[in-house]
Amino acid sequence: MAKGSICDRELLDAALCRSCFQIENFGEFESKKRSARWLTSCCNCRAQHQLKGYAVRIVIWALTPFLLSLTANAADHVILQPGSYEVGVRLELPHVEDMGFSKTAVICVNQTGTHGLTVLSDNNPLVRCPASDVQEDGDTLTFDLICEGHNQAVARAKFSLRGDHFDGAFDMKMGGKNMTMTEQQTGHRTGPCPEAPRP
Repeated sequence: MAKGSICDRELLDAALCRSCFQIENFGEFESKKRSARWLTSCCNCRAQHQLKGYAVRIVIWALTPFLLSLTANAADHVILQPGSYEVGVRLELPHVEDMGFSKTAVICVNQTGTHGLTVLSDNNPLVRCPASDVQEDGDTLTFDLICEGHNQAVARAKFSLRGDHFDGAFDMKMGGKNMTMTEQQTGHRTGPCPEAPRP
């Protein structure tokens, strides 16, 4: 092996080769490394260590985007954080432009069932009607509101839940009036729900 080669300059580091062969006597190592057989073995030992190090770095570099995506997905795993939400509400009537009713409401979101989402427009009988067929598919929540009795109001809700905000709509049919309308909602979290007053 020519003097000044990579192995001579870098791969034949005495401390690393000594650790490879567990040679405790440094003098013994110095004498043995003059042998071509020991020189080649020590060079190979160091090269293997370097290759392993390169392989580990390559694997880490290749997996970094995947690990970051897992971290992001873990952070987004909470579909809708519980707490107090300010909700913009707009009631839209079919075939009527710029005649919808709008308001802002505050609701307390929880982690069960419909997450506390319900119709918020004024004087809406659906606010008293139970939810059914509640389903969550990824970040999409759907459910029905069906009032009891014959020819009563019904609604189909569909919401996109995104951690600390949501948006969606109730498509409503107001029973005997045969009137259809849509209540659009967009909400964002403002903090924890207020504590219930103590008795």
